[in-house]
Amino acid sequence: GQPTQFRAYFGQKDAQQLAIVRRMVKDLDFPVEVVGVPIVRAEDGLALSSRNQFLSERDREAALVLSRALRLMDERASAHEPLEPDDAVALIASQPGVELDYFDVVDPDTLEPLAFNCLETPFTGEALAIVAAKVGDVRLIDNMPLKAR
Repeated sequence: GQPTQFRAYFGQKDAQQLAIVRRMVKDLDFPVEVVGVPIVRAEDGLALSSRNQFLSERDREAALVLSRALRLMDERASAHEPLEPDDAVALIASQPGVELDYFDVVDPDTLEPLAFNCLETPFTGEALAIVAAKVGDVRLIDNMPLKAR
């Protein structure tokens, strides 16, 4: 490829956008380095977003279940446990006012769901837990890189 002349910065919060842009830059051989900017979180764990201003106090409290579910998967990855997302999905489902769109564990580059056997066997690699949900009238997205430590 060509020498990198430019950098493009994209937030890691929109994992799909970042993966698509990285793939496009690679496929079209653009001389651009795509830099993922880490998610910034409030002290309570909620991913910062301009949409958070539209959450009522009650909805904001309910939205914390998203980062809790992601942390649950992170703890499992750290402990080399299987990454079956059922418990994380159940945790979100137990929170009134949160309507889950999706929760999945995917390959961080392709965003393909992990092969089924990865969900049942000890985790040793890298993955990305992704979530989207409607809290009140606000659609929120979040994700967390998972690494076996």
